[in-house]
Amino acid sequence: MKNKLHLNRGLQTFLYVFAFLVLFSTKGIAQTVNCNGYNPWVATQVYNNETVFLNGVLYHSQWYNVNANPATNTGNGLPWQLI
Repeated sequence: MKNKLHLNRGLQTFLYVFAFLVLFSTKGIAQTVNCNGYNPWVATQVYNNETVFLNGVLYHSQWYNVNANPATNTGNGLPWQLI
């Protein structure tokens, strides 16, 4: 009986951790979208209030920037915003 109880606790812990990861790790993850009609991001291009795509993900420049990779410069206080 002790082993069964231990297994149930282990399973319960696993399920709690799994649920936590699913709920909180998906927030803010970019999804691949249809990028037809948008230009690809180019490091040497100047962007200001424009929408581009990078690796199938759309980003919008919040202000003037150049050479700021959207994949690593997205969020509050950063030049790019996920669409």
